[in-house]
Amino acid sequence: MSFVDKLLQTNSHVHIRDDKRAFVDETIRSLINDGRSRLHIVADFDFTLTVYEKDGVISPSTYAVIEGNEQVKVRTRSYAIRSNKFFDLAA
Repeated sequence: MSFVDKLLQTNSHVHIRDDKRAFVDETIRSLINDGRSRLHIVADFDFTLTVYEKDGVISPSTYAVIEGNEQVKVRTRSYAIRSNKFFDLAA
């Protein structure tokens, strides 16, 4: 039985589309295997936690910080596609 199957069996409030189960299982296993030292959480996509501007200078969005940082390695093109969709929704 996969991790996701066990999760769903013991948590009736959790729902995962059948076509996404393998992806969710792989993601959870990756999080567990990589450990917390490799986990990064970005939570402020719409300036709800940080300032939008300071002294008349508009702060960059979280997307802009991530996309403009040379140290950030984008593993797949899907990040850019999803990022653009979220950016369009926020605008």
